[in-house]
Amino acid sequence: MTNVSSIFRSLITYALVLPLAAVLGYLLATPLDFSTLSTIGLVLVFLCIPLILRWHFHLLIMSWNTFAVLFFLPGRPRIWLVTAFVSLLISAVRRTFDQRMRFLPARTIILPLLFLAGVVFITAQMTGGMGMRIFGSAAIGGLRYLLIFGAIVGFMAMTAVRIPPPKAKLFVGLFLLSTMTNVFGSLAYVVPSFMYPMFLLFPAEAGGLGSASAGPVGGSDITRSFFLSQAGQYIFIYMLARHGIREALDTRKPGRMFLFLATIVCSMYGGFRSIFILVGLTFMVIFYLEGLLRTKLFPIFILVGILGMTAMVPMATRLPLGIQRSISFLPIEVDTIARENAEATSEWRLAMWKSLLPEIPKYLIVGKGLAIDSNELDTQHYLERRGAAFGGAAGSILAGDYHSGPLSVIIPFGIFGVIGFGWFLIAECRALYRNYLYGDPALRKVNAVLYAMFLTRVFLFIFIFGGFYGDLAFFAGLIGFSISLNGGICKPVTVVRPQMGLRKPGLASVLASATSRGGGVTHGVSVEWIPSRRNLFSWLRCLHKTRV
Repeated sequence: MTNVSSIFRSLITYALVLPLAAVLGYLLATPLDFSTLSTIGLVLVFLCIPLILRWHFHLLIMSWNTFAVLFFLPGRPRIWLVTAFVSLLISAVRRTFDQRMRFLPARTIILPLLFLAGVVFITAQMTGGMGMRIFGSAAIGGLRYLLIFGAIVGFMAMTAVRIPPPKAKLFVGLFLLSTMTNVFGSLAYVVPSFMYPMFLLFPAEAGGLGSASAGPVGGSDITRSFFLSQAGQYIFIYMLARHGIREALDTRKPGRMFLFLATIVCSMYGGFRSIFILVGLTFMVIFYLEGLLRTKLFPIFILVGILGMTAMVPMATRLPLGIQRSISFLPIEVDTIARENAEATSEWRLAMWKSLLPEIPKYLIVGKGLAIDSNELDTQHYLERRGAAFGGAAGSILAGDYHSGPLSVIIPFGIFGVIGFGWFLIAECRALYRNYLYGDPALRKVNAVLYAMFLTRVFLFIFIFGGFYGDLAFFAGLIGFSISLNGGICKPVTVVRPQMGLRKPGLASVLASATSRGGGVTHGVSVEWIPSRRNLFSWLRCLHKTRV
């Protein structure tokens, strides 16, 4: 007997597959053409829809710290930006069909984010729009607006799913160690030519391998690797979240201790002073949160630190130039090339900040926005060729890359942007601290690391280096992951202590004396004798007899 439904499904399958195979075969005649790669990418995404529906949350967590792009989409957006919108859409559709599904409560975080989104949107409308070149706009810079809204959407997508406690270690690894995928971008100088299509997904600038000079002001070049610095930093943080300081430096496990110390060296090899400061501050905050200041490890670390600095002073000039540049702010002697390179960059930033300070009152109420007019871009190129704008920093100023967290907020979005972002940071600090203080004891190390990462990044954002549209994704992802991991914002557990009314004064006096010796609580229950009309006279007679 012929199954009509199976024949019908087969006809539909052949009607779709055969023309698609013919089109793909024709396109593969030019395999490196952008249209061919875009079509193949879209087909692969369509085929992966069942996997995306099942694993969209895992993909969101894993892609959040990954510098990968979807090359077949207009504008080549980062993969976390797309997965954030897709994950929230899937969760919202699932919520309409499953009434038992609930987003995790995070009202104190959502309110400042919505306020901030409103400020960004109104500022964009008042300053000429978002500048989407893919939609025919004459201005550019719309991708930065997408990064801001994508960070907010990503936070909401993370709070849609509770991470199961047994899988906490898996998700912590996906969230922190996904930066290791940036190694593919650093292989541009060593892989053969037939592997070059890999750099469409992982751009070569993600690895950051190359020489970095002191900036527009000149200076000697130093070979630096952003990948090594970032990989060392996040492996260092992951080991703290997995083991803590006490277990990571356990002398009974020398392999783990060696790896932990090697991550610190790798973080310094890129020559980024900010990453070295982040690693050092994170270690100190975790040291305090783990309560090690009151243990014998504190004087041991002080002694080791003094001995290490003493040993580093005579051999600092023999270290690689990248490491010397990372520690050039310390009062020790380093190579002249490393010091001049670092000082030139600092002077360039200070000069740019000094030139931007008079611009703040102009954008105090209505910010400048993030869109860039094409006419201004042409004029800027002329000024840069002549060297007549802001001492060589005109390109960074025009692009909104001020290398300063506070300036990257107040100039584009005014005082209302500062209020919204400050509100968000205060609410996030409170939420992360409560999750650390009242969360599951099994997650205490992870919550301590998340809280330490937030504190050190805020310090870096305010005083050293930061960018609003880039760091907002970091802060939103950090609190979103914490809420998903802990099932919301934790609160202190309220223990209900029932009060018992006792009629016999003898029993009441015995229990009262017992609770007074035990701090007022017996097995978690507060005992209190409530006198009533019936036992009041009995209590008085008992008191009169005890006096006699």
